Amino acid sequence: MKLSEFANKILRHEFNIFKEKLGLKATQYKIFRETENCKETPSLVANCIRKVAKFTKICDLNRDDNDLLYELADDFASENYHFSDMVFTKICNENKLTFVTHDEDFKNSGIKVITANKSLLKSS
Repeated sequence: MKLSEFANKILRHEFNIFKEKLGLKATQYKIFRETENCKETPSLVANCIRKVAKFTKICDLNRDDNDLLYELADDFASENYHFSDMVFTKICNENKLTFVTHDEDFKNSGIKVITANKSLLKSS
């Protein structure tokens, strides 16, 4: 999961650069992810992940190849999600698992979610 920290750190760095210019508060990171200023960064991060995937071994998943990293890099480039959220979603989909979370980012993830978050309950 260290890649998720890398991906999120770069996006946070971009947010810190642009938040004042966009008139956003420090708490409005999710709003930044929807702006034009954020659209190119996930593709750049995805390219870095693809490079790292060549030298990576995935453990504790039902997959014994690194194709998962390439799939996640592609998803990260085209979607607007946290990298770790995409990993959890992919694992839940592949293993037909239900995810327990309070994180509103899973609202339209396509996986079964158990939550007490009223916003997530409304979308179900």
